[in-house]
Amino acid sequence: MSTSTDLVKFCLRDDFPDTFCVMVDYFNNNHNQHLLIYAIYQDMIKNRGVDSDLLHKCFIANRLDELISKKI
Repeated sequence: MSTSTDLVKFCLRDDFPDTFCVMVDYFNNNHNQHLLIYAIYQDMIKNRGVDSDLLHKCFIANRLDELISKKI
């Protein structure tokens, strides 16, 4: 199971991620912006068709910023 799968599960449950790996991979240790970043991921997952496969591919390719820019 990848951290992208975990992130999707958290977002669909309306539950803020509490695992270190998800936080490091998708929140970049940016403590001041966690809630804003979470809201962006949650919107992309729930409303804009982003799934764990796409998140994982963008993470591996270091293109999460580009994905966010295109989806919001």
